[in-house]
Amino acid sequence: MRVALLLAAVAIWASVAYAQLPTCASVQLGTIYSNTTARSFTQLTSAGWTACYAQRFNVPMGATAAAAKAACAGYTHLLVACGVFGRSELITSSAAPASVIFNPVDFSSSGDDFGQARYYYTDTYNMGFLPAGGTTTRSQTVCDVTDSSSSERLCLHLSDLVGGGRCGDAERIGANSGNLRKVFMGECVHD
Repeated sequence: MRVALLLAAVAIWASVAYAQLPTCASVQLGTIYSNTTARSFTQLTSAGWTACYAQRFNVPMGATAAAAKAACAGYTHLLVACGVFGRSELITSSAAPASVIFNPVDFSSSGDDFGQARYYYTDTYNMGFLPAGGTTTRSQTVCDVTDSSSSERLCLHLSDLVGGGRCGDAERIGANSGNLRKVFMGECVHD
């Protein structure tokens, strides 16, 4: 009986905690946008998001994503996205507090849940997001090859030598992936 009450209390707390996640310029923090809910770069900038780091997928991010961290330093919230270079439409995106997006997790971990998304960041390996509760297969050379049909996944290699990763359902994007871009956008004004 006590266990059932405890589980019920945890479920109520979790639903209340999620309901209280802030919305920034029409983007619910901890939500993944893709396919029919995808946001465009133009929509986001018009709503108050500022691009602080953008680069083609084939350009290495460095082992610690230092350039992205430096360019986006000072922003409380970040949106991480990918899309086709030269187009406004984004393939997939998700926003969360910067402390969640750059929170280090062990390489063997699939990350930490925040809202309806799970975020992971591991120096010299990779960083990204997937649906909350999901799992991912990743290493220094593999960037989330779990669930190949999911468009709600983003994985960026963190390496001084290799760019690429995963953008939506496009997996194993390699060094010849100059047609895709990765974008970090800085905090917006809360709605």
